Amino acid sequence: MKIYLIRHASAFVDTTGQKPVKQWHLKPEGAAVSKDLGSVLAGLERPPQLIISSSQLKAFETGAHMAEQLGVPLSLDDSFGEVSAGVAKFLGSRYSEVMKYLF
Repeated sequence: MKIYLIRHASAFVDTTGQKPVKQWHLKPEGAAVSKDLGSVLAGLERPPQLIISSSQLKAFETGAHMAEQLGVPLSLDDSFGEVSAGVAKFLGSRYSEVMKYLF
């Protein structure tokens, strides 16, 4: 058995800190890339039989596009999550300023 770990595709980033990370959508190019990746994986000798994703919107959308291309089920697992989701609380009022330089 092989396990592929894939990060979510490119998402819209809320640099204001007003929209929770869990609600960030994929950008159109992120959706296209995740569909392309699903097609590439479908062409493997032993393609994935299941996609497991976190319930965060950007990850779910990435997984859904890939699962559609592969013709396999998508399962959500809340034990997967955003590693840096606490950064807004850590940075406080400087969050917006820092995020502008990162994205």
